[in-house]
Amino acid sequence: MRRLLYVLSVGLVVITTLSVAFHCRAEEVAVSQQYASLTPVDREPSKTDEQAIRELIERYRLGYQQENMQILASVFIDFTPALRNALCNYRNNAKDLTVQIEGIRVSPVNDHEATATFIRHDRFIDAQTGKSIRVQAQLIKQFIRQNGQWKMLATADVR
Repeated sequence: MRRLLYVLSVGLVVITTLSVAFHCRAEEVAVSQQYASLTPVDREPSKTDEQAIRELIERYRLGYQQENMQILASVFIDFTPALRNALCNYRNNAKDLTVQIEGIRVSPVNDHEATATFIRHDRFIDAQTGKSIRVQAQLIKQFIRQNGQWKMLATADVR
């Protein structure tokens, strides 16, 4: 058995047991130091902001599931070639990927920053072994309002 360790932006650690090793680094492995200090404030998000972030998370889910780099590039504020390559590597190993998101909670930091927590469920067939794999991870994602639109930070240090 192999274990993937996800270290998320607020120190939450999720260990997911898999029967196969991936050939790419998960985007949740490292935190972008530039945004690591975001701390939610004690107020409710506006319904408009919360809905926009929920819609962005749905586009994130859809982009992963469909392996659509245009959708993913529109979701992330910092969609780099390295992140694109890591996503391609993940998809090359994860055949027939389905992605489900549940339990979304949005927390504002200020008027142009927010965080959201949710559970991501990936199901796929491992390309090397042909085995059915399920991965579940509790994620904490950071969001920045850029030019009036919310964007997700890719919290990986993928090189």
